[in-house]
Amino acid sequence: MKATTYTFKKKLFKKKFLGKRVNRMMVNHPDFSEPIEFLYLKKYSREYLNNFPSIPGLLVQYAISTPNGIMYYKLEKFSEYTVDQDLFGIPSSFKKVSIDEFMDEMLDIRGLTNERE
Repeated sequence: MKATTYTFKKKLFKKKFLGKRVNRMMVNHPDFSEPIEFLYLKKYSREYLNNFPSIPGLLVQYAISTPNGIMYYKLEKFSEYTVDQDLFGIPSSFKKVSIDEFMDEMLDIRGLTNERE
């Protein structure tokens, strides 16, 4: 793994950002003329934006050094909601059946029940 040239220093006191309390960290890089303040949400996983392993949360404001200059990133909108569990599995309206029950239902739909018996 390539060694990082970023250095991190935690800052005291939290700040409000999009209605959330965020932690602050001052980050230095040889390409930065002065340290840049990174903001992150400690209670949210960094796995969604895993570009700085030293940051213990989800970054909401940060900068990276590129060959073309410094790129600044800032979260513009944050909305929390509970996702319907049916999006990630078998919908709750479905029923569990055995293979025999399934075959009987399929034959009934096709009108083939009399032929099977």
